[in-house]
Amino acid sequence: MIDTRRGPESEHGDIIATMGVIHGMFQKSNSHFEQALHHALNGFEVLLVDLKGFGYASGIRSAHWSPIDMHEWLAVVLLQARTDKPLFLCAHSMGCLVTATFLLKNPNLKISGIIY
Repeated sequence: MIDTRRGPESEHGDIIATMGVIHGMFQKSNSHFEQALHHALNGFEVLLVDLKGFGYASGIRSAHWSPIDMHEWLAVVLLQARTDKPLFLCAHSMGCLVTATFLLKNPNLKISGIIY
């Protein structure tokens, strides 16, 4: 996971929200680094994750993992998020499926918004 929490804060000197970014099929977290940097420079705490079998994450490098197999990687992002600020999830391609199925299985999570 790439953690941008130590980056610049917003113009008011405070983190305004957390954004977890979940990549798509055959991608890795650094595919969204430019987007993450933009949000971090504008007051967001940004958490990027490599899903199982992709990028720097463990697991066999193939597409045979199911979205449910990747839920624990998304859970790690949620565990790292601040609890005192709104939480947004931004997912792309396969990351949308992983995120949607995870949220369906965990309906009580406090998520402020989802960007697909």
